[in-house]
Amino acid sequence: MKEYKINFGGNNNSPKQKGFWTKVIVMTLAIWITCLIFPSIVTGDILGALLAAIIISLLNSFLRPLLTMIFIPLIVVTFGFFYVVINVIIVLLTAALLPNFSVNGFWGAVGFIIIVSAVSWLLDMPARYNRKNEPKQEKEPEFTNYEDVSNDNDNDKKD
Repeated sequence: MKEYKINFGGNNNSPKQKGFWTKVIVMTLAIWITCLIFPSIVTGDILGALLAAIIISLLNSFLRPLLTMIFIPLIVVTFGFFYVVINVIIVLLTAALLPNFSVNGFWGAVGFIIIVSAVSWLLDMPARYNRKNEPKQEKEPEFTNYEDVSNDNDNDKKD
């Protein structure tokens, strides 16, 4: 059975894909570092950061495409800046779901998004470099070429 992926922007991996758990670990470290820098963002410990990273990643995989479809007119009108609001919704929803994770309001969530994105980008840099230098795998053709085999059987007819 074939799987089809609809991409509404970004590279939000589903939990079945290879890079999902790597991104969760990178995001965990980014959330934990952000919480150490800003006292207004609280996760408790590294386990709270891991749970927050898992929930944010799952919401990014499943809820973000839906929110993108709903708010596509606002995204177009604001030249993509409405993605910040979608990210804030996801962070505040995560804070509502986890008792150990808290973010102070809209602007706290915006700051959280900016810092976590920057730290994630820095932490993910070696993995991006390795993915860039991997050899490209050739794609298998979906259909084989049709070959006429009637001329190949001329030797069989001479009997």
